[in-house]
Amino acid sequence: MAGDWSGPTSGALLGLALTVLPLVLLTGSVVHEGIPIRTAAAHAGDWVIKLTVIGAVTGMFI
Repeated sequence: MAGDWSGPTSGALLGLALTVLPLVLLTGSVVHEGIPIRTAAAHAGDWVIKLTVIGAVTGMFI
C-alpha cells in the first residue's frame, strides 16, 4: 500500500480526520437552526467515536 498506511491505527486516524464533515454540519445546525450546543456536542462525540471505531475495524482487514 502507498506509504505503508495500513492497520487499525491508520484506519482510526482516517476516521478522526473524517469527523470534520459531521462537525461542520453540527456547527451549521447550532448557528442557523438554534440547536442547543449541549445537544450538538453529544452528537459530535457520538460521531467521533463511531468514525474512529469504524476506521480501526476497517483498517484491521486492509
